[in-house]
Amino acid sequence: MIIQDIIIFLKIKIKKIRSLRVGINEDEGVMLSNDKIDQVENFAYLGSTIDKDGDTVKTLKSEIAEASNFFFHVKKSVEE
Repeated sequence: MIIQDIIIFLKIKIKKIRSLRVGINEDEGVMLSNDKIDQVENFAYLGSTIDKDGDTVKTLKSEIAEASNFFFHVKKSVEE
């Protein structure tokens, strides 16, 4: 059996990368190849909003707003 090493090279675009760190001092920046990565206040992932405080209330409010918007559009299309 022959095992070959697989080398994967990733091109990372520093300008597109953002960082969200929960419970860590923001003064400690994240560095990649001597470039500082921008910090964000919140991040949307798979329909949920995560913020730097770990607050779930904002996520719940976001989900309620999305559901309300969805039902508004369904009602509008049924009425037409």
